[in-house]
Amino acid sequence: MKKASIVTIGDELLIGQVIDTNSAWIAQKLNPLGIEVVERIAVADGFEAISSGLARASELSDLILVTGGLGPTKDDITKEVICEFFDSEMVFDEGTYERISSFFKQIGREFKQAHREQCFMPAIAQLLENDLGTAPGMLIQSEGKDYYFSPGVPYETYHIYEKHILPKLSLQANLFKIQHLTLGFAGIGETDIEQNMSEILSKMPSWCKVAYLPSTLSVRVRFTASSDETSIVQAYFEELQQTLTQLFGDKIYALYDVDLETAFAQLMVEKGLRFGTAESCTGGNISSKLIQRSGASEYFQLALVTYSNEAKISLLNVNPTTLDTFGAVSEPVVKEMLEGLLSKGLIDIGVAVSGIAGPTGGSDEKPVGTICIAVGNKSKIRTITVKFAKDRSRNIEYATMTAINLARKFILDNY
Repeated sequence: MKKASIVTIGDELLIGQVIDTNSAWIAQKLNPLGIEVVERIAVADGFEAISSGLARASELSDLILVTGGLGPTKDDITKEVICEFFDSEMVFDEGTYERISSFFKQIGREFKQAHREQCFMPAIAQLLENDLGTAPGMLIQSEGKDYYFSPGVPYETYHIYEKHILPKLSLQANLFKIQHLTLGFAGIGETDIEQNMSEILSKMPSWCKVAYLPSTLSVRVRFTASSDETSIVQAYFEELQQTLTQLFGDKIYALYDVDLETAFAQLMVEKGLRFGTAESCTGGNISSKLIQRSGASEYFQLALVTYSNEAKISLLNVNPTTLDTFGAVSEPVVKEMLEGLLSKGLIDIGVAVSGIAGPTGGSDEKPVGTICIAVGNKSKIRTITVKFAKDRSRNIEYATMTAINLARKFILDNY
């Protein structure tokens, strides 16, 4: 199997000013070609840092993919590093000069000396034309290894890869494929998942490995198979999927790689149901999570943020006596909040949430992180109290994801 290292260049990546999307995008494109990415590293805009990154990558891999440092400014020194690393020299490329100068003339901009300097290329490099920018990509073949260089600007890199690099790599791809099976779990932690799968894991083939990808209240479990026996892998994955479904039941929210919110939205659309929220401590976070996904209008109807008691009474018809007797953070109150939401006749199923997000407002009886949730329809409402004891933002996030998961399970149980 061909092994690849991805090197991204730029101080802005190291200080967090810019998020590295290039390496993630490249890795996703390599996987279907049966190319294993063994390392992704970011290095500074310095001569020594770039040179060391190339040396490290060439020790690990036979395919080295580098982005960044090809622009016209003085901190763009990747080409100079290339010349020293491969014992080459800079030569003026007339084709690049004609392309860049024509481009600047076309848009009415001055062609400056810095842009002329950009036309000098390492003599050892095969140039890969960049239709969307001034810096071409490059391919250098040395000692049985392929080195591809592209600009740091994401859309330029994507273009060069789609037009030049990926077609070349596709021709070299062998039959040794990497295949994945990803399942989404909710309401169960990665430790419990692993313990429950212990017997399965002990019998797992040597060509298969497992990884756990946790997020708030959910875990994606990815099985990766590296084998040229595609049919054997597919049969194993089908059997594994059935076994895990029987073992975990509704704790599995998806049998493919998708987040909990998207899986919930797909379930709502599949069932033809309308959904809404009545939110207090989450402040609209539940509805915000859901409507960020395209197609939310197919099922999402309304969200009411009733943060104050007055709003709960006025908009959701919560009984003042219920508030006085049990307090805003209580199961009787969230039940009445949901009943008020359902009474508007716009939804089939909904959730209501009230809690103490913190950092203040808690008591011995109801400490910070106490969250009450109601989920249901006009025929049946379920209420629950959970205690997260985290900081404010985490309490809100956990309450949000718990509410979505409870709504998902309610649908599975009742529709």
